This record gives sequence, structure tokens and C-alpha cells, in this order.
Amino acid sequence: PAQAASQIVGQLLTRRGVATLPRFSLCFLFAGRSSSPLAVMDTSGIDYATLDGEVRLWQALLEEQPPAHPAELVESLEGLRSLGELPTRLLQETKVGVVVGALARESASQEVRGRASELLQLWKGLHRKRRAGEISSAEAPSDAASGGLSRLGGGGGG
Repeated sequence: PAQAASQIVGQLLTRRGVATLPRFSLCFLFAGRSSSPLAVMDTSGIDYATLDGEVRLWQALLEEQPPAHPAELVESLEGLRSLGELPTRLLQETKVGVVVGALARESASQEVRGRASELLQLWKGLHRKRRAGEISSAEAPSDAASGGLSRLGGGGGG
């Protein structure tokens, strides 16, 4: 399955005239990961510019005019999903969510609409978790002042 997925991506890229790929090219996503052709990639060791290139490459495949075959769109959506937790800044800069959102609303294929919607929900959920983490850490000093955090030595006064 991994080799078949790699071949599909290779064919897509060749047909679109993409000659060079980022350092961690899409084909490496498929090499020896798991039985799933698009396992979630550990992006922790990849620099931001490389990850940006990966996202923009998948995005270009999604934006192709005339629209790609539904199977190719699904493959591209799964490619984006395989990149795992993308930094919010990257999602904002590339505006890939706008492209995925348009597919979720306008694609003629029910499968493409469903996969695009799932990906958007995943990204929105991750964003909410990040925001909640930021809010929690921002509220921590006020909790400590009121004695709510015992680790900071605040006694509840009771």
C-alpha cells in the first residue's frame, strides 16, 4: 500500500511538472511508516520552512484547475492530515484551511466533502486546545494570587 501511494503522488507531481521537492519530500511520508499509506508523520524534527513547503505542495494539488479527480483530492487531503499537528502560524500563512473549506462546501464528491470537513474539524479542535492552553497558562498567576495553586505555596486560607 505504501508503494502504491508513493506512486500515485509521484504521478501527480510528474503530471503537474513538479521537478524538485522539499528536503523531506512527500514520498518519504510513505517509506516504512506503517501498513497505512499515510501514517501521521512526526514533524517535530522538521524545520518550519520544510513543513511549509510540504503544506504548500499539497495545497497546490488541491487548488488545481480544472479540479483533480476526487481520488486525487482525497489523497491530497490525507497527505495534509498525515503531517499531524500543524503550527497555527503555518495554517494562517498558507491559508490552506480556506482551500480545504471550499472543498468541504463545494466539491461534487461526497467523499471529498466529508474528508475535507473532517480535516477542518481536526484543525479547529487543535486550535481550540492550543487556545485553551494559552488561556490556562495566562490565568495561572491570578489563580496563584487567590491561593488556587498549591504548587506556588498559596494556601487556601481555610
